[in-house]
Amino acid sequence: MQNKLDLSKEHVTADGREIIIYNTAGGGKTPIHGAVKGFRNGEEILVPVVWTIEGKAYDARYNLVEKRHNIVKSFWFNFYSNHGTPTMHTSRESADHFVSYKKELIREACIEHHFDVPIGTGISNAA
Repeated sequence: MQNKLDLSKEHVTADGREIIIYNTAGGGKTPIHGAVKGFRNGEEILVPVVWTIEGKAYDARYNLVEKRHNIVKSFWFNFYSNHGTPTMHTSRESADHFVSYKKELIREACIEHHFDVPIGTGISNAA
Protein backbone atom coordinates (compact mmCIF):
# COMPACT_ATOMS: atom_id res chain seq x y z
CA MET A 1 0.00 0.00 0.00
CA GLN A 2 1.30 3.44 -0.90
CA ASN A 3 1.34 6.48 1.36
CA LYS A 4 -1.75 8.62 1.78
CA LEU A 5 -1.54 11.95 -0.03
CA ASP A 6 -0.66 14.83 2.32
CA LEU A 7 -3.34 17.37 1.40
CA SER A 8 -1.74 20.07 3.54
CA LYS A 9 0.92 20.42 0.81
CA GLU A 10 0.57 21.86 -2.68
CA HIS A 11 0.31 19.41 -5.57
CA VAL A 12 0.45 19.40 -9.36
CA THR A 13 -0.05 16.62 -11.87
CA ALA A 14 2.83 14.34 -12.82
CA ASP A 15 3.12 16.30 -16.07
CA GLY A 16 3.23 19.64 -14.20
CA ARG A 17 -0.33 20.94 -14.62
CA GLU A 18 -2.11 22.97 -11.95
CA ILE A 19 -5.02 21.34 -10.15
CA ILE A 20 -8.09 22.34 -8.20
CA ILE A 21 -9.41 20.05 -5.47
CA TYR A 22 -13.13 20.40 -4.79
CA ASN A 23 -13.78 17.58 -2.34
CA THR A 24 -11.69 15.18 -0.28
CA ALA A 25 -14.53 13.22 1.32
CA GLY A 26 -15.93 11.38 -1.67
CA GLY A 27 -16.70 7.71 -1.30
CA GLY A 28 -15.21 4.59 -2.81
CA LYS A 29 -11.72 4.11 -4.19
CA THR A 30 -11.45 7.70 -5.48
CA PRO A 31 -12.47 10.04 -2.65
CA ILE A 32 -10.59 13.10 -3.95
CA HIS A 33 -12.51 15.07 -6.57
CA GLY A 34 -11.19 17.98 -8.57
CA ALA A 35 -10.00 19.20 -11.93
CA VAL A 36 -6.83 19.62 -13.91
CA LYS A 37 -6.21 22.95 -15.63
CA GLY A 38 -5.48 22.72 -19.31
CA PHE A 39 -5.91 24.55 -22.61
CA ARG A 40 -7.91 23.79 -25.74
CA ASN A 41 -7.85 26.09 -28.77
CA GLY A 42 -6.09 28.74 -26.68
CA GLU A 43 -8.75 28.79 -23.94
CA GLU A 44 -8.35 27.51 -20.41
CA ILE A 45 -10.40 24.42 -19.63
CA LEU A 46 -10.91 22.31 -16.53
CA VAL A 47 -10.75 18.53 -16.93
CA PRO A 48 -12.70 16.74 -14.16
CA VAL A 49 -10.56 14.14 -12.38
CA VAL A 50 -10.93 11.87 -9.36
CA TRP A 51 -7.98 10.55 -7.36
CA THR A 52 -7.31 7.76 -4.87
CA ILE A 53 -6.12 8.61 -1.37
CA GLU A 54 -2.59 8.04 -2.74
CA GLY A 55 -3.13 10.67 -5.46
CA LYS A 56 -3.46 8.21 -8.35
CA ALA A 57 -5.77 9.04 -11.27
CA TYR A 58 -7.23 7.03 -14.14
CA ASP A 59 -4.60 8.61 -16.41
CA ALA A 60 -1.01 8.52 -15.05
CA ARG A 61 -0.36 12.03 -16.42
CA TYR A 62 -2.87 13.29 -13.85
CA ASN A 63 -1.32 11.52 -10.85
CA LEU A 64 -0.60 14.01 -8.10
CA VAL A 65 2.93 14.90 -7.03
CA GLU A 66 4.07 17.42 -4.47
CA LYS A 67 4.70 20.82 -6.03
CA ARG A 68 8.36 21.73 -5.94
CA HIS A 69 9.18 25.28 -5.01
CA ASN A 70 12.15 27.22 -6.27
CA ILE A 71 14.87 29.23 -4.58
CA VAL A 72 16.13 32.34 -6.28
CA LYS A 73 19.76 33.09 -5.48
CA SER A 74 21.76 36.03 -6.76
CA PHE A 75 25.46 35.93 -7.56
CA TRP A 76 27.84 38.55 -8.89
CA PHE A 77 30.36 37.73 -11.62
CA ASN A 78 33.55 39.68 -12.19
CA PHE A 79 34.86 39.59 -15.77
CA TYR A 80 38.45 40.61 -16.46
CA SER A 81 40.29 41.88 -19.54
CA ASN A 82 43.56 40.22 -18.49
CA HIS A 83 42.22 36.96 -17.03
CA GLY A 84 40.03 34.48 -18.91
CA THR A 85 38.12 33.02 -15.97
CA PRO A 86 35.37 35.07 -14.32
CA THR A 87 35.00 34.92 -10.56
CA MET A 88 31.66 34.41 -8.78
CA HIS A 89 30.68 36.16 -5.55
CA THR A 90 27.67 36.14 -3.23
CA SER A 91 27.37 39.94 -3.09
CA ARG A 92 28.47 43.03 -4.99
CA GLU A 93 30.53 44.03 -1.97
CA SER A 94 32.38 40.72 -2.08
CA ALA A 95 33.03 41.14 -5.82
CA ASP A 96 34.37 44.66 -5.25
CA HIS A 97 36.53 43.55 -2.33
CA PHE A 98 38.03 40.73 -4.41
CA VAL A 99 39.10 43.18 -7.12
CA SER A 100 40.58 45.58 -4.59
CA TYR A 101 42.57 42.72 -3.07
CA LYS A 102 43.74 41.26 -6.42
CA LYS A 103 45.22 44.43 -7.87
CA GLU A 104 46.74 42.59 -10.84
CA LEU A 105 43.22 41.90 -12.24
CA ILE A 106 41.60 44.44 -14.54
CA ARG A 107 37.85 44.17 -14.11
CA GLU A 108 35.85 44.90 -17.26
CA ALA A 109 32.40 44.19 -15.81
CA CYS A 110 30.59 43.10 -12.69
CA ILE A 111 27.26 41.49 -13.54
CA GLU A 112 24.55 40.18 -11.24
CA HIS A 113 22.81 36.95 -12.25
CA HIS A 114 19.77 35.33 -10.62
CA PHE A 115 19.54 31.54 -10.50
CA ASP A 116 15.99 30.20 -10.16
CA VAL A 117 16.37 26.56 -9.15
CA PRO A 118 14.13 23.90 -7.57
CA ILE A 119 14.62 23.15 -3.90
CA GLY A 120 16.71 20.02 -3.47
CA THR A 121 19.09 20.64 -6.37
CA GLY A 122 22.04 21.64 -4.22
CA ILE A 123 21.57 25.37 -3.65
CA SER A 124 20.38 26.17 -0.16
CA ASN A 125 18.27 29.07 0.96
CA ALA A 126 21.03 30.20 3.31
CA ALA A 127 22.75 33.48 2.55
